[in-house]
Amino acid sequence: MVTDTSAIMNYHFPRWQELPELDLYMDQIISIIDRYLSIFSPEDPEDKLMTPTMINNYVKQRMVSAPVSKKYDRPKVAFFLILALLKRVMSISELAELKRIVLEAYPAEEAYNLFCSELESAVHYVFGQETSAISPVPQGERNKEHSAVRAAAVAFANKFYLQQLLRQSPEEQQA
Repeated sequence: MVTDTSAIMNYHFPRWQELPELDLYMDQIISIIDRYLSIFSPEDPEDKLMTPTMINNYVKQRMVSAPVSKKYDRPKVAFFLILALLKRVMSISELAELKRIVLEAYPAEEAYNLFCSELESAVHYVFGQETSAISPVPQGERNKEHSAVRAAAVAFANKFYLQQLLRQSPEEQQA
């Protein structure tokens, strides 16, 4: 595969407390996205995970509230990290609805950390290294929201895995 499977299996999506505490400028957000998500970068260098234009468009579309003094706080940085991945498998309206229902059920920090855990589990499961990586969603009042986060993470993991399969060389396919 193009992406090193061991790197995927050891991948750690940064948790809330690992994100910068200070507010960041747009170029710093893009740098963080590139650093944390480089393993998921598209093959085509023209196809960026996030660009200044994308960030401005998400603000204009009210997916993310406007920066204060051109700086974005931790909740916005966290959302941009998620957005950089999920924009590849969901429409803007679907992303907005997912954000709405999840943030109605969970505080931002808990919602973000839930996505991190679900993404890691989904990637491990889809890449076939852990058949039990995805356990049942806990029953209760948050079942729909948790299931939605999981479904989004699994959708991304499946698309990423498929892209990796399609990029295999003939020699890799026979191995």
